[in-house]
Order: sequence, then C-alpha cells, then structure tokens
Amino acid sequence: MREDLGPIVQKYIDAGDLTGWIWLSHLHGGSWRRLLRLSGTDLGRMMDARDRIYEEFRVRHADAVAELQSICPGHDDYIWIGIANSQGNPVVPIGPAVLAT
Repeated sequence: MREDLGPIVQKYIDAGDLTGWIWLSHLHGGSWRRLLRLSGTDLGRMMDARDRIYEEFRVRHADAVAELQSICPGHDDYIWIGIANSQGNPVVPIGPAVLAT
C-alpha cells in the first residue's frame, strides 16, 4: 500500500481532491482486518477521486490488486460525514493509530 497505492493517492491530495489517507490494520474488536480511509472536504470530489485512484491502481499495479483481492475478496464501503470534530494538528495531520467507537 505504501509503495503502490500511496503515491497514486498522494497525487489527489496534492491536487486538493483529498486531505489525507491511511491504511489501517485492525487490532481489536469486530471482524475487520484492513481499512483504507480517505478524507476530504467535498464528498463528490472524494468519490470521483476514489474512482480514479482505483482505476489507476488496477492499471498500474495489476499484480498488487490481484494479491489484495486474494487476501481480501470483499469489502464494505462506509461513507461518514463529520458533524463535530477537533481542530487538526498541523504537525501530524493523520496519526498512525485510529480509535473508532
């Protein structure tokens, strides 16, 4: 993810379509094992960027996509809209850990 998908996603962050991304490994709780989180300020722009990211990932890294699909053959999409949040830390915009309850 860091080497293949990350640089593709970073292009969309640099273009202003997204504000960040993180690939998470599940530690405790339910059955999830991995999670790609994309963040941004405009849902339509994010969804369009996501489609373009996935297409570019499929074209440029077909072997990585095949490996990912063999490990994780299905997924659920969740779209969240923030209604209250803290101010971000400009030094560390996305930390290495996320806790959701």
